[in-house]
Amino acid sequence: MEFANTLNLPSQARVTVDGLRAGIVRDVAVIDAGKDNDGYVVVDVEIIESVRLPVGTTAELRQPTILGDVSIALITPEAGGGGLIAPGSTIDRGQTKPLLQVEDTMNVLATFVQGGGIQQAQEIINRVNSVLPADTRETASISEVLGADIEDLAQHLDAIDGLLGGLRASTDAVLSRTPELEYLLTDSGVDQAAASMTSMIGLITLYDGFTLLTDSLRWIGPLAQSGDAAARAFIPLLFTSRPLDLSAPSNLNKIIALLREKVIPFVEHGPKVNVTGLETAEGSPGSEADRIAGILSALRMIGAVR
Repeated sequence: MEFANTLNLPSQARVTVDGLRAGIVRDVAVIDAGKDNDGYVVVDVEIIESVRLPVGTTAELRQPTILGDVSIALITPEAGGGGLIAPGSTIDRGQTKPLLQVEDTMNVLATFVQGGGIQQAQEIINRVNSVLPADTRETASISEVLGADIEDLAQHLDAIDGLLGGLRASTDAVLSRTPELEYLLTDSGVDQAAASMTSMIGLITLYDGFTLLTDSLRWIGPLAQSGDAAARAFIPLLFTSRPLDLSAPSNLNKIIALLREKVIPFVEHGPKVNVTGLETAEGSPGSEADRIAGILSALRMIGAVR
């Protein structure tokens, strides 16, 4: 049998097969390490002739108690193997298991205890207990909600796959733009990014200034609304080819309508001026059209209309 090490294996050590004594150790030889293999130990054992070992039997070193002797235990495969191991055959290191030393076990246990693992576990338990509600029924309700969430995740694995696919696509997109990212991580890229952030902050501050300006000009709204009616009246007269030009049909009609519907009725029926009548140079009252023409002539002479 080949073992990686046989530390503490005594001479004439006992050999058992599936828990039953079946032989003893006859010789132990150490094979030095070479170019093709590490060092190992060859153990020659003597097995009772009536014992049959099927192919696939494994060997391991065992120590039942801390102060007990080390022995070799042979374990046969459950299926029985495909044949029997002939006398003089070798069980190689792939089918043997060295003894786990008590010293190593104590060392690992001491490292675990002295490393604060127990205290950390206790602290974790205390934190969990402090977070959980004092009422066990509420804790049970939380457990039910968590269980329902886990079941919901299990029933919607396609959504999780979609999420992971999206994350993978995002990662691939980032990897495909490695040159741009490398530039951003250089000194010039960092300076440019910082300048861009400073510019954005200044722009946001400017928007705050616009808010103050809007509050200051809020009084213009009622003023503009009050002048809306006047603008509707004067803009059609101003935005023509010749403002207040009586040669334009629309302006002429409007001035005639003003005189006919406003000025003349006011003169005739107004309460402040008592006009008894209008006469021409010949002494006749004249027609309405003649009176309008006379008024227009007077307005032209004073420059009111053209």
